[in-house]
Amino acid sequence: MISEPVVLTFADGSNRELRGSRGFQLKLFAGLSGEQLDSQQAEQLDLIRRCASVEEPGGGHLIEMLRALMEPTQERAGC
Repeated sequence: MISEPVVLTFADGSNRELRGSRGFQLKLFAGLSGEQLDSQQAEQLDLIRRCASVEEPGGGHLIEMLRALMEPTQERAGC
């Protein structure tokens, strides 16, 4: 089953939709822990890393959590 898309917006104003099977966002967390990702998942993480904002179905925040985990420690601390 395909989930509703996650819409990423980039600094230049362009948008990109991420789609996958239900729960695909959760599988991306494993990639942050060093688990092997396929090429599509790696591309999705790269897009998430580069986006300026995210709109998730149903008001979710999983992708925002991924983005926060990918930020360097100094940026999270406001340094």
